[in-house]
Amino acid sequence: MLISQEIVDFILNKKVITVKIISLLILFLIKVLIFYIDIDIDMEKINIDFPKLKSTKLYTLIKSMPKGVLLHAHFGALGNLVKFLIYLNQKHPQIFKNIYFVDGINGKDKILKYNDDMQKRMQKEWRNYKDFCVPFNLSSNFEYGLTYFPDEPPCDGYKSFTSYDKGSMINNIVSIASRMQNKGEYTWNHLELYTNKTWSLIKNSEIFELYTRFILDETRGDGLLGVELKTNIGGYHTKKSIKCKCEQVPSLSNIIYTGEFIKTIERDILRKLKLEYIKLFNFNFNLVYGIHRGNPASIDYVKKSINDNCSYLEKRENINLINSIDLFGEEDKGNTNDKFHEELTKCNAHLAIHSGETNTKVEYNPNLKYIADLSDSDKQSKKNRKIRVGHALRLCMNEQNNVCEHGLLDKYADNQIHIELCPISNYILDYVENNDFKKHPANYYINTYNRLRMINGKPELRLSINSDDPSIYNYDYVTYDWLIAIAFWDLKIEDIKKMCIWSIEDSTFTKEEKTEYLKRFEGEFKLWLELNHVNSILTEYKQKFLDKWRSISSTDIDASASADTSGSAAKHKYLKYKLKYLNLKKLLK
Repeated sequence: MLISQEIVDFILNKKVITVKIISLLILFLIKVLIFYIDIDIDMEKINIDFPKLKSTKLYTLIKSMPKGVLLHAHFGALGNLVKFLIYLNQKHPQIFKNIYFVDGINGKDKILKYNDDMQKRMQKEWRNYKDFCVPFNLSSNFEYGLTYFPDEPPCDGYKSFTSYDKGSMINNIVSIASRMQNKGEYTWNHLELYTNKTWSLIKNSEIFELYTRFILDETRGDGLLGVELKTNIGGYHTKKSIKCKCEQVPSLSNIIYTGEFIKTIERDILRKLKLEYIKLFNFNFNLVYGIHRGNPASIDYVKKSINDNCSYLEKRENINLINSIDLFGEEDKGNTNDKFHEELTKCNAHLAIHSGETNTKVEYNPNLKYIADLSDSDKQSKKNRKIRVGHALRLCMNEQNNVCEHGLLDKYADNQIHIELCPISNYILDYVENNDFKKHPANYYINTYNRLRMINGKPELRLSINSDDPSIYNYDYVTYDWLIAIAFWDLKIEDIKKMCIWSIEDSTFTKEEKTEYLKRFEGEFKLWLELNHVNSILTEYKQKFLDKWRSISSTDIDASASADTSGSAAKHKYLKYKLKYLNLKKLLK
């Protein structure tokens, strides 16, 4: 039977309409599925593949960018320990051959016995030894790390690093760093395990100076004008580095020294290096003296430490080198800032205090609120000091009701309290909601709050980009943090420039130094924009970076699913499809 052309056209038209309807229905269902996935499942925590991110054009561009001053970096966790060991092996083999580590459980037992015997001998022979001397490894912090002995170890509990498979030891260090990224595995004990490996090595004046030179050379190669190093100088040194009264007791071997005497030694090394690096490289640094906030049982000790060190910083020889006090440590378990109100009010030093590094959502964060109140008190008493806050993730008030009231934000912006942002550290320590950089509070601070302040002609919240503990998290310095901030928070060129300028203005360098650095930064930043045609390529490079991130994330989830032995492979597969849906979501807009 013959079918007329009109009927054929009608049927074909009907098919086209049907296909369109079905396509639209599928797209609608995808959108619905995305909606429910977004509500019900957090994004999987992705281990950051730094080498792959380094291959992006955006990384290359930002690596060459002038970055102002790095304000939040912990001295013992800034330098890459593996790189430093390689550097020692190549440049200082005589020192490298005298690096030791604890030789297993048996070695640890021998060291502890040696320490116990030494302590008893010192108590018997020298009643007031604690005033300025303690035996090496008396502190438990030194039991597990790498250690340097100028001559030889005090007992046979140690094994030479050069006689050991260096590859295995380095892999062990990297493994500790890598575990920092795994969701659910991170603990503050892991962090301390890594930092103890560094601290037990550099607490010798020779290596202390070499390590300081190493991190200064590395940071100035990252586009920085200067750095403020969070640390607490003083501590422990082996006997060949320093002469003191302990040398007069011949029966005691391998004595090390502590207290004010060591502060003087380290301070003199740092001052020498500061003058040298300013003269040779026009690169500057200051120290932020760190004090652990402790727990309720140690509150009196912390109060004394704040008083002692605030007085120490006021000494003429410390001015323009050690200018600030910090309280650090896990906030959810430690003393709150208000417990030290009397001490912090009396202290004349600048403050750069860890506050708001927590996931807890309450009406207001007590540590952040206290800083705002302290700033008001400083204004009333006309105390001329800078206050900076590390992290400040909980500045929004009434977050438990899923709102962001601006009371604290306004106080911080009006009083020019500077926020030291550390995006990668916050992500790795599980302080970023849903493991999504776009949900980092700084995205709101920059793209909502500060935009509103600008429109209303009010001062903005002053912010900077920092790295916190990069070597612990297995990356170098601050370019990667800028990379994440620029891409995920969609920073404009004016945002980048402002944050670099704020980092210079709110540093503790002298007024003359800051004037010089601001002028230098303006020239270097302008040249960077022109030479790299940044205005025309930044948007494209950001999008390509985010595409690369999604690709890496999808691969990482596939790998996790294939290695899964806990019965959660289905969830990983679901998350993989969620990533694909998010890509579709972008296309459907």
